[in-house]
Amino acid sequence: AKRARAEVMDVDELEATVKKAEAECKEMGDRVANVERQCEALHKARKSRKKQWRKDMNSCIEMANEHFDYQMRRRQLSGKLNFDVKEEFDMSTLSIEVTTSSVDEHASKTVNVTTLSGGERSFTTLSFQLALWNFFHAPFRCMDEFDVFMDDMYRRRAIAALLETCDKMPRCQFLFLTPQDMTNMFDKDKADRHIFKMPNPRDQ
Repeated sequence: AKRARAEVMDVDELEATVKKAEAECKEMGDRVANVERQCEALHKARKSRKKQWRKDMNSCIEMANEHFDYQMRRRQLSGKLNFDVKEEFDMSTLSIEVTTSSVDEHASKTVNVTTLSGGERSFTTLSFQLALWNFFHAPFRCMDEFDVFMDDMYRRRAIAALLETCDKMPRCQFLFLTPQDMTNMFDKDKADRHIFKMPNPRDQ
């Protein structure tokens, strides 16, 4: 009798163990299913964000090219920014293509800015920087010796480009440093334009 009772109790314990295991298995299965749903949602969100990122990036590239070429045409040049964006960002590259005339379709092109004249190279660098400024939201913008190697004509075009940029960004403060004389280079009637001329150190 005692043996039969022990066998019955063993069966009850076994059933309880089975039910507990089934409950734990179901709970684990629910957790796995929940994780799989979350992974699928994250995968879809990643694909959607990557698609939107690619769209925004292409829009920024197009905008940068428009601004760059717009500035270059001030000096009858033409320019193009060639962005080669890779999945691995450290493998991405950028090259600058410059056409020496914006009106002559047979004008020479180069992707090596070192072959340009000093003024062309400086103006190309300035145009590139101004094109990128449209994507920054810093309240202060500084540029040092922007007119290096430029003759008076290039300088006037460069200063006109800088002042136009200043007018388009009234909430920013700009600081331009140059060793060149700025007298008669631009209209100083506006109250928000100031020239601070430092004394010549040789005269000290």
